[in-house]
Amino acid sequence: MINRLNNYINRSFNRRLLFFFVPYIIVLLVSVSLLCFNSFYNTLKQEKEKSTKILVSQASNNLDYYFMDIKTMMAYMSMNKYIFQALTEYNSLSIEGQYNLNNQIADDTRNINVFKRYINDIIIIGKNGYYNNLQNYYRLSSSSDLLDREWLTKYHASENSRFYFTPPHLADYYETAGPKSWVVSSILPIIDQGKTLGYLQGDIDFEKMNNLLDTVFSQNEIALTVVTSDGDIVFDHDINKINSQFNNEIFKDIQGNEGSFINNGIEVSSMIVYQKSNVTGWYLIASVPYSTILNPGYSVSITILFIILPISLLLALIIFVFISNQFNKPLSKLMNRIESVDVANYKPEQIDYGVGEIADVGRKFEAMLFQINELIKQVYLAEIKKKNAEFESLRKQITPHFMYNSLQVIKAEAIFSKNKRISQIVTSIANLLRYSMDNQTIQVTVADEISYIHDYLEIYKRRFIGKFEYRIEVDEEIMNYKMQKLILQPIVENSIKHGFENLKVGGIIHIRGRRDTSGLIFEVLDNGKGISPEKAEQLRRNFEKADHSTINGIGLFNVHQRIVMECGANYGITEIDSKEGEYMRVVLKVKE
Repeated sequence: MINRLNNYINRSFNRRLLFFFVPYIIVLLVSVSLLCFNSFYNTLKQEKEKSTKILVSQASNNLDYYFMDIKTMMAYMSMNKYIFQALTEYNSLSIEGQYNLNNQIADDTRNINVFKRYINDIIIIGKNGYYNNLQNYYRLSSSSDLLDREWLTKYHASENSRFYFTPPHLADYYETAGPKSWVVSSILPIIDQGKTLGYLQGDIDFEKMNNLLDTVFSQNEIALTVVTSDGDIVFDHDINKINSQFNNEIFKDIQGNEGSFINNGIEVSSMIVYQKSNVTGWYLIASVPYSTILNPGYSVSITILFIILPISLLLALIIFVFISNQFNKPLSKLMNRIESVDVANYKPEQIDYGVGEIADVGRKFEAMLFQINELIKQVYLAEIKKKNAEFESLRKQITPHFMYNSLQVIKAEAIFSKNKRISQIVTSIANLLRYSMDNQTIQVTVADEISYIHDYLEIYKRRFIGKFEYRIEVDEEIMNYKMQKLILQPIVENSIKHGFENLKVGGIIHIRGRRDTSGLIFEVLDNGKGISPEKAEQLRRNFEKADHSTINGIGLFNVHQRIVMECGANYGITEIDSKEGEYMRVVLKVKE
């Protein structure tokens, strides 16, 4: 199945380009959408955290304002000499003295909360049994037993103040019948010489304080809770949670006076923002569901994935088709024109090949046809056959030129796709084409020839994975010497095609190069099937007689003849050593 798909893709350049181009565009657009979502989410998260901190700070400041007010009033009352007298001398006074003392206290506290509607009452609780409260509120019940109430028995001073703030409780210590209100109390002890004489209890209307927090509950599904330093819930939108224990998994992560963190809960993940009150020491905790942060980001991602991505992909396909047509039309014209040319038709034609390299090749091809057509009219049939051979050679060169340019396009696509292996293969093939197409250069450096052999062998290694390995050991001192071009490749090719013909794995090609007093010596050794000593001797005799009629292929003979023509009779393939089934070794010598 995979081979069929590869054959289908590789059948044309357009298909290969399409199968690499379209996935690249999709990956690119999906990556951009993910980056946009991440950036948009982080921005929303920061803005949500910032706005929630502002709301929490405002609510905390409002609560602190209420408690600070009642602290101020209670501190003022604690310094009242008549209250101090009631807590120390009340039981020893006459009835008239008690009456006058109560009137004096009433006069001093009569207007203390006229403008503070959220203050229900301030109660004087003496350990000597003295009870009194503000005159503008209901009379205390004679059986109230305030000293025994739970919030008073649990009194403990805060780190920075003697004030103690109680959780919500029912104000059921008045003589009036009917429903009782809920309050939060502030407790201040009255102490004389280290001895506690009694307490002042300031009651704040719980309902009014809860209404104060309702302004935050209306802000984007924010859940707001006020928790004591012990983790007891003081205020919450859900009245059933009052005086219960706050979520310990969240509360244990609350540190310092303010901050925020992400809580990955079992059911719902949320962002937690908190601030500690400077007055009460309580924590005001806001919980923002993650969904309120993620949903806008999801909306943006959906827009990108289902609207922008399809439109962009469609535009990319249109652009691809347009570019492909611009590339294929002139190429098809040129290829069809090449196919149509034969011995009977060398006349040039006026064909529009477009612009660019293909157009240049097309114009040169037509110019060549014109020259050939003129030569046909001037030479004998033998000369015509010779020109046909040259023409056929030129036709073969056009395809390598086109293939080289096409390989550069494929290499670019491989780099964009981050496929290093394909890029390396394409680079090797391009190097081979460029090296072999350069007909102007006959002499090359040893380094260039070895580099060409390296690329040649790398291509074959990837074609026959595991079939063979190679080693190249050429002395560094001869790398800059000049030598004839393409004289090692036929010998190496002979090792692969003939020596390793029946070999599956384990082949080794060893190439050595050195210099001696007479010239440069190159040796190609393989562990292939080799040939018999008799056949090796026959090859050497054929080289000496310049007879290639009995040689299996003309590659080795051509190499030998080229070196002899360039360097002389003492050069060329000087040694062929082989043992059938084990190895073959070919040694050639060229001038420095």
